[in-house]
Order: sequence, then structure tokens, then C-alpha cells
Amino acid sequence: MADIFTQMVDDIYTSPVARAATYTPEGGVAAAVRVLRIELDPLVDSGTFSHVGKGAILAVRISDVAAPAIGDAVAVGGLSYKVQAKPRFRNERALEWRLDCAAA
Repeated sequence: MADIFTQMVDDIYTSPVARAATYTPEGGVAAAVRVLRIELDPLVDSGTFSHVGKGAILAVRISDVAAPAIGDAVAVGGLSYKVQAKPRFRNERALEWRLDCAAA
């Protein structure tokens, strides 16, 4: 039986809050996943200037995508993205990846 935190994350990803998406590893096979849009068109701050980037911060369950990498593709809601930075854990229990994506 899953612990309460895993169950809560699973409940969010099966709810209408999550969106159906297709995740395709670079050179790999596409898979149907569910994603959360954390932020659309994130603010990019270089220290000298700031601008709104064309992309999204997406979250995906680690149980759906074991090893995301720079260059992988995500299609959601008719939009296409490429992972542009090293994926990182979204929470301390390592249940979700946070993906910094650029519009493809």
C-alpha cells in the first residue's frame, strides 16, 4: 500500500488539474503521461536583466518518467516543448520531476 504522500500525488495526477501529455525521450519511444503546469512562460532573471521566456515549467511523476533528460520532448494541449535544463525533484520525497521546458 502506498503511503499517504504518494497517494495524494497520484490523486492530483488523476484529477482534472493534471493534463494528458506525450513524453518522448530523445531518440526514444513516446509514452502517454499526465503533467501539471507549474508555470507558463516563466520569468528568466539573469541578474542583469529579466524577460519572460517562451516555455513552461512542468511537473511529471517519477513513476511515469524515470529519467528525464535535456532534449526530451513533451507535447501537451497542442503545444510542444523540449526539456532545456537538468530535471530536478519537485519535492523532498522524490515523487515528481520538475521540468524546465522551452517551446519547440
